[in-house]
Amino acid sequence: MNTVLKIEKLRVEFRSKEMGQPSKVAVKDLSLAVTAGQVFGFLGPNGAGKTTTMNVLLGFISATSGDAFLFGTNVREPIARQRIGYLPELTYYYKFLNAEELLRLYARIFNITKAETDRRMDAVLKLVELDHARKRLIKTYSKGMQQRVGLAQALINNPELLILDEPTSGLDPVGRMKVREIIQRLKNEGKTVFFSSHELGEVETVCDRVAILHEGDARRLFADQFFVKADAYFHSGMYPSIYDNRQSFKTPHIAEDSGAMKSKNTGDETAFLGQPRNGIDAFGRQFFPSVHTHLSEGGASGQEGEAAVREILPWLALSTELDPKRVEVYTVTAYWLRRMNKIDESEQELREGLKENPGDPQLLFDLGRLFSEARSNSVSARNVWEAGLSNWEGLPDKDSDKNKFVAEKILGALAHMEETAQNTNQAITSLERLKGVSTTPQDVQAWIDRLKGQKGP
Repeated sequence: MNTVLKIEKLRVEFRSKEMGQPSKVAVKDLSLAVTAGQVFGFLGPNGAGKTTTMNVLLGFISATSGDAFLFGTNVREPIARQRIGYLPELTYYYKFLNAEELLRLYARIFNITKAETDRRMDAVLKLVELDHARKRLIKTYSKGMQQRVGLAQALINNPELLILDEPTSGLDPVGRMKVREIIQRLKNEGKTVFFSSHELGEVETVCDRVAILHEGDARRLFADQFFVKADAYFHSGMYPSIYDNRQSFKTPHIAEDSGAMKSKNTGDETAFLGQPRNGIDAFGRQFFPSVHTHLSEGGASGQEGEAAVREILPWLALSTELDPKRVEVYTVTAYWLRRMNKIDESEQELREGLKENPGDPQLLFDLGRLFSEARSNSVSARNVWEAGLSNWEGLPDKDSDKNKFVAEKILGALAHMEETAQNTNQAITSLERLKGVSTTPQDVQAWIDRLKGQKGP
């Protein structure tokens, strides 16, 4: 596909106004590419450098180092901006003009003929739903209407690329919805849209791709959000929210099955996750769902369910990219790929997780389960599970609830596999070890007694 916008190792520094103070780095070695027809979300908190990057693209400031290109032409060349439209975060228009007069003014800047101006003006005012207010003075417009007339001026030259700096900033929910609808219409017309935002909700509904401009903990915060978002896509009912009743939630829920029954989380399993890794992790645990129903009757096995599974995979991929040390994202992604009968892709996902988290027992358990259940390869499954157990033994916190739970799953799987293969002694050996980590050792002992009874004296 054609690359419309490309940034390579862009760096922007501003000199300090105070003598002897170091320069402020506003953008640090940024690289990204936007292809034709995409809606690309440029995401990051306030002060991350989003507007600075756009100012480089628009020629308002020069980069300290690196390059940026529009349609293959370096942005240092004015002709590079001939095919773009731009909406700044704060719009300042002549208040004594109406929408028609404003658009004619911008059309003259582009040397558009009067006949063509009339035609384009009718089209863009209908697109932004201001045709009824075209004769009204701009000073009488609401904030949302002013933002939409700004979109109209950005479109008057029929650009191939739109650069929008926080287009929903300061708008009420209805105004935000209208702007998102306009962006979706532009996408349907084949336009390329590059827009910035600091709110996840703005990008998740309209974007094909996103870039997140920030370092450190903020990346993990976004990773947490995308992971929870994937879980929410799979369910209906109540989703994680700051308005959720914290007292009604006890169990952290990750989509691991696809039954159709409505369920309410019960019991206190918060300890299963272990201590929060950081403040962001602790904060994110306030947003687990309390009540949920699984997707469609029969879960994700039907067409409707499979479509929804495909819907969550991009969010899981984003979470993995942002926080590659988060093991559960790989296991959940691999699980859903298996449900879609994409066995090779599922195995590849687990192997990618092991590259980032070498020897992780949870990933090795899931990889062994894939070998056993999807490939009927008990030899590979046994080898992987035994490697997982060996690695678990070496963990400094192997006796934590979370790690003991993984060991319990591996030992249970080994015992079941050996029993199925009628290797009773090996099954009993695994069960004896399982009894030491299981939360229900009496059940494990009953399993051992049953196998010993089958062996006979």
